[in-house]
Amino acid sequence: MKKSLVFAALLACAAPPALAQVMAAPPAMAPMSTEAFRMMAMQSDVFEMESSRLALQRSRNPAVQRFAQMMIGDHAATSQALNGGRPVAGLPGGTVGGAATGAVVGAVVGGPVGAVVGGAVGATAGSAGGGMAAAGGVALDARHAAMLNQLASIPPGPQFDATYGAMQVQAHQEAVAMFAAYAQGGSNPAMRTFAQQALPSLQHHLAVAQRLPGGRGMR
Repeated sequence: MKKSLVFAALLACAAPPALAQVMAAPPAMAPMSTEAFRMMAMQSDVFEMESSRLALQRSRNPAVQRFAQMMIGDHAATSQALNGGRPVAGLPGGTVGGAATGAVVGAVVGGPVGAVVGGAVGATAGSAGGGMAAAGGVALDARHAAMLNQLASIPPGPQFDATYGAMQVQAHQEAVAMFAAYAQGGSNPAMRTFAQQALPSLQHHLAVAQRLPGGRGMR
């Protein structure tokens, strides 16, 4: 826990002054239930997608735009799989929709084997009933909401690009840590395997984010 807090403090010190105000230390990583992991992962996805939509509107940097497009596509797929296939791209909800959507995201992150794992995860999430709203309706936690509001307040230009890049690095560092923690100690075997399959994609996102404006100082 001490290492996590020290690391978060270093991130805040490295960030631009305005950004440091909202990039506070994340909650300490603790053992997560499967439902808590799903919700936190989906909140992370929503932040990635919404911040990246802003980047597509405001950035003129080709690298930022390419990264933003990748984030919207990849994290939309992950959210839909974790949400049991509920309508994000028109697939039906429930076990069948969850399995179909999980297979799509599983194939993206893990090839044919990933498709099988993703299908199992999606079916598990879909058959849980009730569940969460579609990805677009997931409520952000206060910290991510503050980061998104901060980003939205910055006009197009170098400061926007640097802030977006720094936020993407932090968000993906947290996502990698969260998925790695659940992959090692999660209670649901299918979800645990899915987290293991998703990690390489998240690590790739992090590596690319570190090459964006603002991301170089967040390594």
